[in-house]
Amino acid sequence: MSQEETWKSLVIDAFGVGEDDFSDEKTPEDLPDWTSVTHMSLMSKFEETFSIQLDVEDITAMDSLGNMKAILRKYGVDI
Repeated sequence: MSQEETWKSLVIDAFGVGEDDFSDEKTPEDLPDWTSVTHMSLMSKFEETFSIQLDVEDITAMDSLGNMKAILRKYGVDI
Protein backbone atom coordinates (compact mmCIF):
# COMPACT_ATOMS: atom_id res chain seq x y z
CA MET A 1 0.00 0.00 0.00
CA SER A 2 1.36 3.42 -0.96
CA GLN A 3 1.74 6.20 1.58
CA GLU A 4 -1.14 8.05 -0.08
CA GLU A 5 -3.41 5.00 0.23
CA THR A 6 -2.35 4.60 3.85
CA TRP A 7 -3.10 8.29 4.51
CA LYS A 8 -6.53 7.98 2.93
CA SER A 9 -7.28 4.89 4.98
CA LEU A 10 -6.30 6.64 8.22
CA VAL A 11 -8.44 9.68 7.37
CA ILE A 12 -11.42 7.52 6.41
CA ASP A 13 -11.15 5.60 9.67
CA ALA A 14 -10.81 8.76 11.77
CA PHE A 15 -13.37 11.05 10.14
CA GLY A 16 -15.73 8.66 8.38
CA VAL A 17 -14.94 10.28 5.04
CA GLY A 18 -16.47 8.56 2.02
CA GLU A 19 -14.69 8.43 -1.31
CA ASP A 20 -17.16 11.01 -2.66
CA ASP A 21 -16.34 13.41 0.18
CA PHE A 22 -12.57 13.22 -0.21
CA SER A 23 -11.46 16.64 -1.47
CA ASP A 24 -8.68 18.99 -0.41
CA GLU A 25 -11.21 21.65 0.57
CA LYS A 26 -12.88 19.54 3.29
CA THR A 27 -12.59 21.04 6.79
CA PRO A 28 -13.93 20.14 10.24
CA GLU A 29 -17.06 22.13 9.40
CA ASP A 30 -17.74 19.73 6.52
CA LEU A 31 -17.02 16.50 8.39
CA PRO A 32 -19.00 16.04 11.64
CA ASP A 33 -16.64 13.31 12.88
CA TRP A 34 -13.65 15.71 12.68
CA THR A 35 -13.43 16.77 16.31
CA SER A 36 -10.47 17.86 18.38
CA VAL A 37 -10.26 14.35 19.83
CA THR A 38 -10.33 12.58 16.46
CA HIS A 39 -7.88 15.13 15.08
CA MET A 40 -5.32 14.43 17.81
CA SER A 41 -5.83 10.69 17.50
CA LEU A 42 -5.18 10.95 13.76
CA MET A 43 -2.03 13.01 14.36
CA SER A 44 -0.75 10.28 16.66
CA LYS A 45 -1.48 7.66 14.00
CA PHE A 46 0.38 9.75 11.41
CA GLU A 47 3.42 9.93 13.65
CA GLU A 48 3.37 6.22 14.35
CA THR A 49 2.57 5.07 10.80
CA PHE A 50 4.94 7.40 8.94
CA SER A 51 7.68 7.51 11.63
CA ILE A 52 7.58 11.30 11.95
CA GLN A 53 7.38 13.83 14.80
CA LEU A 54 4.89 16.61 14.05
CA ASP A 55 5.40 20.13 15.42
CA VAL A 56 2.50 21.63 17.37
CA GLU A 57 2.22 24.44 14.82
CA ASP A 58 1.84 21.92 12.01
CA ILE A 59 -0.76 19.92 13.92
CA THR A 60 -2.92 23.02 14.39
CA ALA A 61 -2.37 24.11 10.76
CA MET A 62 -3.91 20.87 9.48
CA ASP A 63 -7.32 22.50 9.14
CA SER A 64 -8.31 20.97 5.80
CA LEU A 65 -7.51 17.75 3.99
CA GLY A 66 -5.40 19.72 1.51
CA ASN A 67 -3.35 21.40 4.25
CA MET A 68 -2.97 18.03 5.94
CA LYS A 69 -1.42 16.55 2.79
CA ALA A 70 0.85 19.55 2.23
CA ILE A 71 2.18 19.45 5.78
CA LEU A 72 2.76 15.71 5.70
CA ARG A 73 4.71 16.15 2.45
CA LYS A 74 6.95 18.56 4.35
CA TYR A 75 7.86 15.62 6.60
CA GLY A 76 8.69 13.41 3.63
CA VAL A 77 5.38 11.55 3.38
CA ASP A 78 4.79 10.80 -0.30
CA ILE A 79 1.15 11.80 -0.82
